[in-house]
Amino acid sequence: MNRLAIDTAGNACQVAFLAADGAVASRSDAMTRGHAEAVVPMIEAVLAEAGVSAAGIEHILVTTGPGSFTGVRIGLAAVAGLTAGRPIPVTGLSMFEALFWSHDPLPPQPLLIAVDSRRRSTFMALLGEDGKEIVDGREVEDPSTLPPLPERVWLCGDGVGEALVQALVAHGVSVLKTDQTCPDLAKLLAAYPGGGDLSFSLPVPLYMRAPDVSYPKASA
Repeated sequence: MNRLAIDTAGNACQVAFLAADGAVASRSDAMTRGHAEAVVPMIEAVLAEAGVSAAGIEHILVTTGPGSFTGVRIGLAAVAGLTAGRPIPVTGLSMFEALFWSHDPLPPQPLLIAVDSRRRSTFMALLGEDGKEIVDGREVEDPSTLPPLPERVWLCGDGVGEALVQALVAHGVSVLKTDQTCPDLAKLLAAYPGGGDLSFSLPVPLYMRAPDVSYPKASA
């Protein structure tokens, strides 16, 4: 199955394509802004490298958050554009799932994933076998408020910092860190199981807090 993966929810714009014969094409640029301008040319580039057209895509995977509100919407908009002409099965993956399946080989479990919210807090979830959440994803402002965790966890994500590690150790948790800070879409496509219940609907964004909105001040 020809599979395309898109990630614009984090601090990078990424696209990867895995052909049915195992050939891989990918692009990734670190950025906090500019995903809207970058994602379509990236899609075109990986498809051109793979020698297929958009009509050759048989399955799309897209990150749904948590992450940048704008970034999440950009990724889903790109998927909407690709599926407008014909139905293509789409799978939405949280950033937690995307990081889990980006490891090669798959990481020892349980895996505690920390995603930087960019607002003095961290989005966190504890994942176990097959990327299933043991502790549901949540926004954490104070690591000391984390629920009880196993005696030992692996830790990854761009939200990993010394304060988090110290808080875990203070709670008697032995911490082992991996090098993964953002999803690797080529590895994700290779590891994530295909088939199953495929949906033709656009995935639902995963927002873990209300958007930051600044209203204009009333005129005098």
